[in-house]
Amino acid sequence: MKRFIPLLALGALTANVANAELQRVTYTQPEGEVRTYHGFSHTAYLDPAFGITVNEDHDGLARNVIFADNGDVWFKDPITWVQKGGWIKGHMDENNLITIDFPIIFPKDENDQSESFQIDRLVKGVVNKPDGTQQTTWIPDQSKSIIQFKYIEEEDRIVQVNEGMAAMIGLVSDGAYQYYGDYGVEYTRVKETAHQFPNNVEPEKWTFKCNYAGDYAILVDVAITGNEFYLKGFWPDYPDSTIKGIVEDDKVTFPSQQYMGFMTSNVGMNYYIYTVTGHKEPFQYTFRYVCDNIPLEFKYDKEARTLTPLFSEETNLMVSKGKTTGTVSDGNNTYVSYTEMSLKANTEIKELRVPEVKEITQYLDTGWGYLMVDLVPYDADVNALDTSRFYYRLYRDNGMLPLDPADSALNPKAYEGIDEPMEEIPYTFINGEGLTSMGSSKNRTVYYFRPADERMGVQSLYKLENGETIYSDVCFIDVNNFETYVVKWEDMPNNPNYSSVESISDAPVVSVKCYDINGRAVSADYKGLIIEEKTLSDGKRIVSKRMSR
Repeated sequence: MKRFIPLLALGALTANVANAELQRVTYTQPEGEVRTYHGFSHTAYLDPAFGITVNEDHDGLARNVIFADNGDVWFKDPITWVQKGGWIKGHMDENNLITIDFPIIFPKDENDQSESFQIDRLVKGVVNKPDGTQQTTWIPDQSKSIIQFKYIEEEDRIVQVNEGMAAMIGLVSDGAYQYYGDYGVEYTRVKETAHQFPNNVEPEKWTFKCNYAGDYAILVDVAITGNEFYLKGFWPDYPDSTIKGIVEDDKVTFPSQQYMGFMTSNVGMNYYIYTVTGHKEPFQYTFRYVCDNIPLEFKYDKEARTLTPLFSEETNLMVSKGKTTGTVSDGNNTYVSYTEMSLKANTEIKELRVPEVKEITQYLDTGWGYLMVDLVPYDADVNALDTSRFYYRLYRDNGMLPLDPADSALNPKAYEGIDEPMEEIPYTFINGEGLTSMGSSKNRTVYYFRPADERMGVQSLYKLENGETIYSDVCFIDVNNFETYVVKWEDMPNNPNYSSVESISDAPVVSVKCYDINGRAVSADYKGLIIEEKTLSDGKRIVSKRMSR
């Protein structure tokens, strides 16, 4: 059985190619003018998780090409998913036709010159599988050993010609295709420049409201100069990115395919990034984003300072590698996608929305649990919150539950980054262990090590610039029946303005429980502040505070 080669990591096998006359991939940059192009190709690579070949249209990759004075043209890393810093050579004739001769010996790297692999011209063919069946796949071409590109000088483009869709630049070992390659290749010189937010205009704070893995809002900067509407910061991963709309009477229009800049992906490859527009549609077992590239038109209310969509709520604003999407699932070319968009100028923050407890799990035998919550990142008037001022805290039974690193002996990494007991947890704090976010930017999963007897809760708080703090009501979940309910902030014992007034009731008291301010159960003779909860036979609860000395 042939051994699969891990993604972006080519191991050394027994050398079987030794021909000094063949071109070798060089890891030394050749002499000549280096140009960077926006690359498009149909690519194939081996999925490291499932060991299957993935085929996708790959757009936006920054590809480097060198034009030498003697007519040689060097291509850096011509196979998209084999990024090792190697160069291969072609030669351009008087008709601007660039010819690359294959096979090309592919040493592992500049230090290890093992000749286990080649880059070759591949075409579709039939191979016999070990089980006796046949399979159509890419195979080394036995009839032709060149691939050609046309350099279109007036457009500064390099395009694979003739059989471009039928001939692959692919990776070969032991005479067989190794599941990595590119075909239908185009290189286009990037001439766009990213929009810059005006530096001579005081930005206005607006809310960008949308559906992004659920209900979502973010604080953005807006500048309106003449008939130009600048929007910055709608994509948190790239906060300085700016797109521009055109103001015309009571309408603002944002063109599609706006160039946003140059980024490095998490696999170390550099991409040109664009905003595009499109829609989502089913695709095999998942879905894909398909480009429509229609402009986004909004109704503009200058007095209220709002933008309301004039397009379908199914229309997506996408941030994409390159300018195209539509043949792969959302995880490949599209970074983010927004629907149901609207914008409004921010007003004063007055009332927070109540967070929502989604799920609770407790393991009483080992003494830990986790709570899944949604923290709403905008207020009751749909003003996006400054996330650096946004916090939340947990409740256990009738008191607050701080995240105390002393509690996490069972899993020390759970509270990594927390040095002292933390009652107010920053919205922005995620450590990937005990505090995580999955599926939505507002979702949090928080681990804790003091299981509750009756209930767990979560509350949001927001710190204003004037030093005041706004508190939401508290959402609780019952650990026995998993029902959720909300308790008003003014009815919480830890509210500084809380005062308990015992209701008149004929029902007898059936139980009394005492807690300290952190929600730990204590005895009735505990010295300090005691939160006392009485449960009546009719189900009512009476909570009071008293100081015992």
